[in-house]
Amino acid sequence: MQKYQCLIIGAGPGGYVAAIRAGQLGLKTAIVEREHMGGMCLNWGCIPSKSMIESARLYERLHKAAAWGIDGVDPAALSFNWSKALARKDGIVTKLVKGVSFLMKKNGVDVLKGDAELLDAHRVRVGELEVQCDHLLLATGSRPDPAPFGEISSSIVQDMKQFFGEGDRPASALVYGGNIVALEITLLLKSLGSHVEVALPGDTLLPGLDGALRAWLMQRLKRLKVPVHTGVTRLLPCATGVRVG
Repeated sequence: MQKYQCLIIGAGPGGYVAAIRAGQLGLKTAIVEREHMGGMCLNWGCIPSKSMIESARLYERLHKAAAWGIDGVDPAALSFNWSKALARKDGIVTKLVKGVSFLMKKNGVDVLKGDAELLDAHRVRVGELEVQCDHLLLATGSRPDPAPFGEISSSIVQDMKQFFGEGDRPASALVYGGNIVALEITLLLKSLGSHVEVALPGDTLLPGLDGALRAWLMQRLKRLKVPVHTGVTRLLPCATGVRVG
């Protein structure tokens, strides 16, 4: 049985930062992760969205190259290669994941790969390894609530991992949710010519932000002709895909 002063389950932004700090304070520390260092934000959320948005932004600007004094760019000849943009994103993510792994090693943090099973408040099983710890920190993150999509075929429902994984850009999409990443996906797809609609479980985007900013964002979506449905708690299948219940 291995023993640690501090054991952290989950290597997302909360977990790996805590592990680094514990290591810096001299605690014998380990972190458990079933997938990739960096968690949702680094691998399938914040970082991938920024990379894809930057590619889309460059694509948009090239259509206006002449206005910037750049000749020789034919807007009609431009096309957005979704697969190549994803490949660029993958390169960025891989580099940053390696950076987090380096920080674990630098600060003396052991990385245990696998699923963690809590045996009691001070014992955890990771695969065939049993670990004892003085302090246990749970940083397992969250997952999408499947309830609104219960009646819809899983073949047309994507979470963040699937959206930023392999596949083609959807010609049309209904984005469910009003958080930052949902808004980023909406604007990304809209800028590339997809038909996008937004379904909010509440009555506004980004409910934790200042009211004036939320109002500006709602107006921005209206100017972009992105329909926004509020108070949506159920999505239903239809002949063309999905409709708001």
